[in-house]
Amino acid sequence: IIRGLVNLPALVVGTYVFGLTGAVAGLGIVSLAAFGVGRVALHREANKHGVPLRRKGVWSEHNVLWTFSLPIFASGCILISGEWLCEAFLARGTNGYVQMGLYLAAAQWANAIEFLQNTLGSPAISLMSNLYWTADYKRFRKLCLANIALVGGAALGVAGTLAIIAPLIIRAYGDDFEAAVLVL
Repeated sequence: IIRGLVNLPALVVGTYVFGLTGAVAGLGIVSLAAFGVGRVALHREANKHGVPLRRKGVWSEHNVLWTFSLPIFASGCILISGEWLCEAFLARGTNGYVQMGLYLAAAQWANAIEFLQNTLGSPAISLMSNLYWTADYKRFRKLCLANIALVGGAALGVAGTLAIIAPLIIRAYGDDFEAAVLVL
């Protein structure tokens, strides 16, 4: 709630007063607020349940950086670089900025699918981790397949709905965006 309350004024005021620089600064302010709220909440819950928060011995888990965090970071960099490169090609092509506007208008709606995927998939990750850690591979596989079916089915449902109502959605952007219906 606090992040949401900080997000709107920080981005709107930052953008209105300082333009693009203000929008980026607003995102930074929102991230700092989220960090602060998360830190307070973590300490409050840890104290409430008697969980000590210590930094001593943390480096003994450094192999997680190389075996998990680095591969995730690298895959994210590849994905973002690929998206940027494709968008640069699109912007530099014939009617590039028009095409980019159409693409971005339609691409914003992919966030609905990602939100659903993250909302449904996140709880299963901790369950699957526990099953894998306890070597219950049969239940792990069953939960993994069920999660794929649930998330995939829900994503297809949302994507199908968006495809059906695409003309209504794109109409809200104005007449200049009519070609984005097919993109969406």
